[in-house]
Amino acid sequence: MKKLFLFRDREHVEFAHGNFLVSVILQTAVWMVGNFFLWRWLRPDIAEAQITSTFWAVLGCFTILHAFMGLFEYFFHRYVLHSVFWRPLGPMKRKHTEHHSLTHVRELKHKQDDEGNVEVRNCYPIVTPEQIESSAFPGYALVSFLLVFSGPLIAVQLLLPGLPILLAGYLAVVFSYALYEVKHAVEHNDYYSFWKPRIERSRFFRSWYAFHLMHHSRIRVNQAIGGVFALPIWDWVFGTYFIPEHLPLPEATVPPESQVPPEPRRIIRWLDSLVAKAEDRIVARRKKAALRAASER
Repeated sequence: MKKLFLFRDREHVEFAHGNFLVSVILQTAVWMVGNFFLWRWLRPDIAEAQITSTFWAVLGCFTILHAFMGLFEYFFHRYVLHSVFWRPLGPMKRKHTEHHSLTHVRELKHKQDDEGNVEVRNCYPIVTPEQIESSAFPGYALVSFLLVFSGPLIAVQLLLPGLPILLAGYLAVVFSYALYEVKHAVEHNDYYSFWKPRIERSRFFRSWYAFHLMHHSRIRVNQAIGGVFALPIWDWVFGTYFIPEHLPLPEATVPPESQVPPEPRRIIRWLDSLVAKAEDRIVARRKKAALRAASER
């Protein structure tokens, strides 16, 4: 049973797609069946709406809610996984920081050629055991996300009892989570054996690979890993989509000026400023507490 929840471990560098799929199906089935019987007891009309609604009603609700999940993913990634602002979620943030530190992409500014291009240090592909453990959410993450979204989904369902909000919403959570994990795992496949031949023959694969690669080079861009049906809709909306002409691929050299992303939209700059000020206050309080604790010893 433990292996079903270990999508990556130190003995296997590859993402365990089979284990992941079985785990997601089992958790989803238990959650859906349990919720159906719970609502059949609490509100039979709501339970009935989940199974008698038309396919198009479910699909419409699913699409809208999946787009909302994409928005949640964008802000969760930008302001939780890359921020110290949410202290209760600190362990998740630290794991994500570890993932980035082990798969970083950096220009070596002290190593320039005669044309001013700089060498690239590219650790982006996950090819060593040390990179594995922090590269996927823990096995209990799906249930955690289902619990988090239950409150808003139940509230909307009570307002619109005739629509399949719970069915479509929970399916949207599962789909968004699975899309994130599978797409993220594929994006970190080995460059030479998996991505290089595809990039060389297709602009589609070049754009796909470049999107997350550039996030590991510039963490303030390309936040929508799963996005909306795998499209980075919210990066386009908020002006944080960035794929330069020169990519920091393994063994590449790049012009430094080509790696500078554009400014995001005003609302994102404003939110970034608010979060940065909050982070500064948190860091200052932590330093003060550490100094006080040290002086009391």
